[in-house]
Amino acid sequence: MLETSHVTNTGVKGGQREEAFRSFVRERLPKRFGVATGQVVDRFNQSSPQLDVLIFDEMRDFSFAEGETQILAAEALLASIEVKSKLTAEEVRRSCEAARKLRALKPFKRELGGRDLGPTEDDAPKRGRYLHCVFAYDTDIGETDWVNSEASRFLQYEQTGEHLTDAVYVLGRGILNLSHERGRREDVDGSAITTFYFHILNFIEREGRRRPPTPYQDYAIRLGGRNWETFHPSRRGRRRVKLSNAASRPSVPSTS
Repeated sequence: MLETSHVTNTGVKGGQREEAFRSFVRERLPKRFGVATGQVVDRFNQSSPQLDVLIFDEMRDFSFAEGETQILAAEALLASIEVKSKLTAEEVRRSCEAARKLRALKPFKRELGGRDLGPTEDDAPKRGRYLHCVFAYDTDIGETDWVNSEASRFLQYEQTGEHLTDAVYVLGRGILNLSHERGRREDVDGSAITTFYFHILNFIEREGRRRPPTPYQDYAIRLGGRNWETFHPSRRGRRRVKLSNAASRPSVPSTS
């Protein structure tokens, strides 16, 4: 069972709640996975919204920026999580809009893979997949029909064939697996949050193994024209120095 003491303090608000949850995730994932907050960019200059939790493999990838807010290449992101103090109709709408913008990114210059990307697809290794989840401390929906009501207000924003949010966990209520239209209420053993954790862990382990290397050289080329100035030195008056063959050869230190 996963202890949730890091995230249950109702007196902690806003950014502190987000950091508490990042710490909760960071402490429980294998050490090779990095956990950060920031944005994701692709090679078409598209960027994601600001995301509360970004998960990537630190053994092979890195952020373009250091400090509180980081920037990841689209090919580096494995999973993302939005943290909400309380789910409301407006928060759900905003969350779905952010998810749509995230899924417009094109890692490896290809559209993202869907919920399930089978091994029979010829170009499967060349397409990335993201797991995108929502973690909420509370919701304004009552407990009686929470599973159906909460799922319905997320799924109403998905157009036919669209894939926005994979899973939602509400503290003390349970988990919604929107990808497979199933829900599980929380119990005294914390079974639902444990399921939420392993849902994330299993995905990033699988996706990390099949993901090709991030093409950092292409991102470096994109930055090549920035902050550079062309200089035109005057060549008048410059002396041409001709070295003799002896002088042009490097000297060898004496061993005597």
